[in-house]
Amino acid sequence: MISFLSGQVIFRSENTLTVMVNGVGYEVQVTRSDGESVKLDQEINLYIHTHVREDQISLFGFLSLDGLMLFKKFISVSGIGPKSGMEIASFPPEKLKEAIFAEDTTFLSRIPGIGKKTASRIILELKNKLPDSFSADNKSSPLDNDTLEALSGLGFDQKHILQVLSKLDANGQKLSSEEKIRFFLQNHEK
Repeated sequence: MISFLSGQVIFRSENTLTVMVNGVGYEVQVTRSDGESVKLDQEINLYIHTHVREDQISLFGFLSLDGLMLFKKFISVSGIGPKSGMEIASFPPEKLKEAIFAEDTTFLSRIPGIGKKTASRIILELKNKLPDSFSADNKSSPLDNDTLEALSGLGFDQKHILQVLSKLDANGQKLSSEEKIRFFLQNHEK
């Protein structure tokens, strides 16, 4: 499975990038905002979700690990595939999280391909999977869900993860998930 690409953008359209990596061009579907922020010939890093079907292999890419982790949350909801997941991921993450916590089916059903029933299912299935640290009320935890999921996926237990990340100072709250993961990996054995 491909999980990360680093290379030069050789083709760009609204929702697709072709990234040249060591002489091989990978076609990657991206969100509109990620696609618009990238220029031709730019060197980029993409976090990848590889989707395999019997008739094709598709790559879905994100400029941030947070974007990828949120996308994976949405495609875990029954009835939402990667294409709908990309439509959802095109919206600002904070707006999506606020809509889920506020149970705002009207906002979610404005997303192309998402009706009222699917919006209700998203709220039902994800409201309890997103930690309170995603809500506007609680921004002080150094441990966000994306960081926890990524480090848990590497085999670390939650207690150990929280213990290491508690060493971050007050500015550690402002770090991205990637920076928190890097900090954890550099400090977990000390």
